[in-house]
Amino acid sequence: MEENQGTSVVTRKGQVTIPMRVRRMLKIEPDDRVAFYTEGVRVYLTVVKETLESAYGAVEPLHRPEDFHALRDRAIDDHAAETLRGMGSEEAEERPQP
Repeated sequence: MEENQGTSVVTRKGQVTIPMRVRRMLKIEPDDRVAFYTEGVRVYLTVVKETLESAYGAVEPLHRPEDFHALRDRAIDDHAAETLRGMGSEEAEERPQP
């Protein structure tokens, strides 16, 4: 049988504190995400390390296929307008949304 790594009390909101021994063993840091998996009556906890690759595809583009040249041009124009607004220029007007 596995060694008991500690116990915790469930709050009214369903929250529990992960025992320090377990946090150290799994190298869980503040703001890390954890995932729970079940197998029968057992619950497993694992750390979810999010990376740029794991976030790929999380946001759907507005239009498909994506026109990367148009996106780049729009970003350049928006940045230039923001810079001009920051300089107090009256020429800086927001581009109308397509």
